[in-house]
Amino acid sequence: PQPPPQPPPQPPPQPPPPSEDEAVPPPASLSSVSSATTAPRDMYERLKAWEEKKQARLAKERQKAEDEEKQRIEKARAARVSSSTLYSHVESKIKRERVAVDDARVAVAETAAQEAIVAREHAERAAEHDRRQAVAAEEARRSAEAAKTRAETTAVVAKEQASTATALLEALRLKVSREAKARAEAKEIAEALGGRDLERNPMFPKKKILRIRLAEEFDGRVSAEFRQRDDESGDKGVSLLMGRVYATRSVEPQCVLFDEALSDLECARWWQRHQGRKSFQPTKMGAAMQRTRALGEGGGGKAKGPSSKS
Repeated sequence: PQPPPQPPPQPPPQPPPPSEDEAVPPPASLSSVSSATTAPRDMYERLKAWEEKKQARLAKERQKAEDEEKQRIEKARAARVSSSTLYSHVESKIKRERVAVDDARVAVAETAAQEAIVAREHAERAAEHDRRQAVAAEEARRSAEAAKTRAETTAVVAKEQASTATALLEALRLKVSREAKARAEAKEIAEALGGRDLERNPMFPKKKILRIRLAEEFDGRVSAEFRQRDDESGDKGVSLLMGRVYATRSVEPQCVLFDEALSDLECARWWQRHQGRKSFQPTKMGAAMQRTRALGEGGGGKAKGPSSKS
């Protein structure tokens, strides 16, 4: 189709011809008239009236020119609208193709937008799932750390309890061992000494006294009582208390004196090794006295300490 014809251009408006008032040159300006001291007063009034009339006429002409310009613009706009609607029922192939391309583009854009919406929703669901998994993992981690802390605390407490129990068991074991050792030593001492005791006497400070014969076997003479080193054994810390036997008038050992540094077990073992000496054996009178005392005292057979006469 042919494009619609354009309206012919209109010539620009011509300015109006000058009026009679404008054709005639104006008189001198108002300022020059007013400044003259010799001009009459009525001339000033006429010039002022003429100036006002001129300004009103110019304003009227300007308004008329503006109205004509507005009318011309409205006519040109109306002519363009009428020419564009003249062939409005005709649709070009280019326009149809352009509309089809635009429709296809719009369809593609709508499909892409829909796919973007679906992808965004899927991404949001995946992000929410990841967030929940992260929260669950954090809670599991905290629970594991709390359980680990509790386990470590329990382990420390159990270790301390085990250490305390081990120390207590070791102390009890040591106590039992000491008690067993003490019982064994006491038994060995009792068996070695044959019912005798290691005595203390202020006459012999820092000495343990083992009575090997009864005090009644000796006459108690001070001149016959003395201490001497046991040359037969030669052991350090062992000496003999000698005395005169009442029946035979011979000087025999009545006690064995042990230094305080020797333990009771060492003293008992010494006596066990040397009790078979002939000089340590009781006399017949002493043996009879021991038997009589054992029967009278229930078999105690314990000898007294050194004679009080000494």
